[in-house]
Amino acid sequence: MGCRRDNMVSYRTADGEPLCSSCGATHRPCTECGRILRIHAVTADGAELCPTCWRKHPAHQQPCRACGTTAHLHHRGLCPDCAAHEQLREALSVDGSMRPAIEPVFDALMRRPGTSVLDWLKRRPARRDVLQALAQGRGPVTHQTLDALRPSKAVDNLRQHLVDSGVLPARDERLAALERWLPGKIAEVHEPESRNVLHAYITWHLLRRLRASSRRRSVTQAQVHGVRAYVIQVVRLLNWLHEQGVALSSCTQDLLDVWLDDHPARGPRVHGFLVWTSRKGHTRQLIVDVSASAFTGQLIAQDARWRLVDRLIHDEEVTVADKAAGLLALLFAQGPFRISALTAAHMELRGDEVALRLGKVPVQMPPPLDGYLRTLHAEAMARDTAAERWLFPGRFPAQHLSSGRLIKRLRLLGIRSRMARNTALIELASELPAVIVSRLLGIHQSTADTWQRLAGQDHCYAADITHRQ
Repeated sequence: MGCRRDNMVSYRTADGEPLCSSCGATHRPCTECGRILRIHAVTADGAELCPTCWRKHPAHQQPCRACGTTAHLHHRGLCPDCAAHEQLREALSVDGSMRPAIEPVFDALMRRPGTSVLDWLKRRPARRDVLQALAQGRGPVTHQTLDALRPSKAVDNLRQHLVDSGVLPARDERLAALERWLPGKIAEVHEPESRNVLHAYITWHLLRRLRASSRRRSVTQAQVHGVRAYVIQVVRLLNWLHEQGVALSSCTQDLLDVWLDDHPARGPRVHGFLVWTSRKGHTRQLIVDVSASAFTGQLIAQDARWRLVDRLIHDEEVTVADKAAGLLALLFAQGPFRISALTAAHMELRGDEVALRLGKVPVQMPPPLDGYLRTLHAEAMARDTAAERWLFPGRFPAQHLSSGRLIKRLRLLGIRSRMARNTALIELASELPAVIVSRLLGIHQSTADTWQRLAGQDHCYAADITHRQ
């Protein structure tokens, strides 16, 4: 009646005319703050209070019927903790009973404040469906149990909580997701013999290398994208050969060249596969021309680089985490993924000195970077978590900050992570032996040798670094 808009009817006038919540709410001076606002409640002594003052008023707090705690009641006379306990137990029960194997899940989620649990349940209805599916299952909850459930986002969210609380062991989720994706892609190969060859290549070459890498550090998103791209192009090649009526073992150089002429950009993606098949005797020797890689990115001018360093040190608006991440990129040639995956275990505190293990040998950090790292270390050790104590934590304590998010944060500060890494590597390679660079920064010896050659070839740049004030 008041605003003439279609809205939910919350009030009615004395004549029965409908009013929405905005038009029907009584606006009078609040007894507590004096502002003319909607009166939300009237106390026993007649005080009329706005919503803000009512939440602060002692009368707003009442005893919980379950635990007796005086608090803001959530519903049915229950405080948030008891309401969360009731709703979570209901979601994990079948016919009012919760099986013993599911109790660790209940205990892990109830480690959080009741208001957080209630919000977690309410925000995504699919989470209740996942909990109900677990309740109806059999046996303990494992990573394999969760892998079989959908939707994946709700499952991944629950998995992080269980890893954080120690119910599930931490695992390399990128590698696990890739292993779930690969069988479906292999099945797309039409010819059975070629399908078996691709399966062997993935199992004994691609996955074997990734699993070995995962034991040292988590697989990066770039590595996963690379493997996916390789497999997709190999599947296309094998299916194209099938359409030509040619088996993989009978593929000739001329036939391969025809495919590469139509798709020249796919050559680097199938090069490794064809090298492996020829070495294992699945094909004759086939050649794919792969152009030599050029210099890996641009460099930052020295004056611009040191301006960025100066800003990180003196700009009080930049967070400690961003200061530390930016300095590690600009001074120690660390990429976004390696920075975000640093934990408290990588640090060594020796009195006033701070050493960070980036490679085989810990590197003593210069001030003020050592102070920033001490702060991040203290914050990591203060967290109540059973997972890794990340220096750069993500949304969940069991998860570190994603490299993509870190790249965006550094870009807001004017730091291009690839350029920062290249510039720092050129400087360090021009001043230190390659073997020292490899041991300090944790890069492969051949990579350090390559950067040393690049530093030696660019005489003007090396001279600028050598004579830098």
